[in-house]
Amino acid sequence: MTWETTLAQLDEPARALLRLLAWLAPDPIPRALFRGAAADQLFVTAVASPGDNERTSEVSLEEALAGLAKYAMVKWMDATNASVQVHRLVQEITRGRLAEGERRFWLEQALQLVDAAVPAEPPPDDIRSWPMWDGLRPHVAAVATQADQVAIAAPTARLLNELGLFLKTKCVFVEAESLYRRALAITEAAYGPTHPEVAIRLNNLAALLRATNRLAEAEPLYRRALAIAEAADGPTHPEVAIRLNNLAVLLQDTNRLAEAEPLYRRALAIDEAAYGPMHPTVAICLNNFAMLLYNTNRLAEAESLHRRALAIDEAAYGPMHPKVATGLSNLAVLLRATNRRVEAEPLYRHALAIDEAAYGPTHPEVARDLNNLTLLLQDTNRLAEAEPWSGGPWPSMKWPTGRRDPMVAIHLNNLGGLLQATDRLAEAEPLYRRALVIDEAAYGPTHPRGGP
Repeated sequence: MTWETTLAQLDEPARALLRLLAWLAPDPIPRALFRGAAADQLFVTAVASPGDNERTSEVSLEEALAGLAKYAMVKWMDATNASVQVHRLVQEITRGRLAEGERRFWLEQALQLVDAAVPAEPPPDDIRSWPMWDGLRPHVAAVATQADQVAIAAPTARLLNELGLFLKTKCVFVEAESLYRRALAITEAAYGPTHPEVAIRLNNLAALLRATNRLAEAEPLYRRALAIAEAADGPTHPEVAIRLNNLAVLLQDTNRLAEAEPLYRRALAIDEAAYGPMHPTVAICLNNFAMLLYNTNRLAEAESLHRRALAIDEAAYGPMHPKVATGLSNLAVLLRATNRRVEAEPLYRHALAIDEAAYGPTHPEVARDLNNLTLLLQDTNRLAEAEPWSGGPWPSMKWPTGRRDPMVAIHLNNLGGLLQATDRLAEAEPLYRRALVIDEAAYGPTHPRGGP
C-alpha cells in the first residue's frame, strides 16, 4: 500500500524515470547522466511512448529526478547532489511490475541513455575520459549485460567494447578480455564475419592478447582485422594504417623485424597523407617505427622520429599526459644507449612523475619507468639510490592470473644485476634463473630478447 500510495503521487515523468533507473546498477549514478540534449530528447520520447498516459514534450530528466527525490524513491549521495542512488530493492520491484513488452522497452531506453553518456572522444584508453568512466563503469556493465541477455545487439556491443578498453588500460585484464570476446561475438552475429566493426573488435582483443603475452593467439586476429579493413576501405585508408601498425608491433615483438619494417613505412605514409604531419595518430606510428630502428641499430634515425613523436604528443595532449610519458621514456632509452645519461635522467624522472600521477603507484607503466630509472642509476654507480626502486611495484601488480609476463622477467633480471653489483650473489642467482625460465617460455630457447 505504501508503494502504491507513493507511485500515485508521482507524475508520469517521474514514474518513467524510475523505470529507466531500474535497469542501472545499484551504485551512485552520476548526475551527468541526466544532462544534455541527447538525454532530454530520449526521455521525452520515452515518456510519450505508446502505453503511457501522458504525452508531452514539456518534460525534463532533472525535474523528474527532483520528483523522485521528493518522495524518497532516490537518494542524493552528497551535499552537492553530484550523484544519486536507487536502492536495489526499489529497482527489483520496479522491473518486476513491468509487463514483458514494457520490460524490453524500458531496458532499451536505459541502454540508450547510458550510450548517450559514453562519448566516442576521448576514448576510454585516454586518461582524460577516466573521471567519466569511473562513475559510469558499473552502469555500463549492468545495462549492457542485461541487454545482452535478451539479445539486444546495438549499442550493447559498443558499450561492452568501450568498457573493455577502459579496463584494459587499467590492467584489469581478465574482465576486459571477457567483455572483448562478448562484443566480438555480438558484432559477428549481427553483421557477419567481414564487417569493419568486426575488424575493430578483433583488433582490440588481439591487443589484449599481446599485452598478456599470448602473441601466437594475437597474430591471426591482427591479420584477419587487416584483411577486413583492406577489403572494406581500400589499401590507403587510415583504418588500414592502424591494422598495419599493430601487426608490425607484434612482428617486432617476435623478432621479425624485416617483416615489420615495410608495414611501419606503409602505415606512416598513409597516416601522414590522411592527417598531416602533426597528428597524434602519426605520432603513434613514428614512435613504434623508431623502436624498430633502435633495435636495428639505426640510432640517429630513431632519435629523430622519437623527438618528432614527442613534440606532436606534447602539442596535442599537454605536458602531463601518459602519451607524453611514453615518448619521454622511449627517447631516454635511446639517450642512455648512446651514453647521454645526463640528458636521459630528467626524461626518465619526468615520465615517472606523469605516470604515477595518472595511474597510481602499482601500474605496469610505472614499473617500466622505475625499471628504466634504476638502470640509469646503476650505470652511474648510484647503487644505494637505485636499490629502493629496483624491485619496483611489480610484485603487487594486477598481472594476468597464472601468466608469467616477460615484463616481470625484465624486473627480475635487473634486480639480479643490482644484487650482483653489490656482491650479493646468492640473492641474485634465483632471480636470474626465474627470469630465464619466463623468457624461454615466452619467446622460445633461441630468441635474442632478454637482459636489461
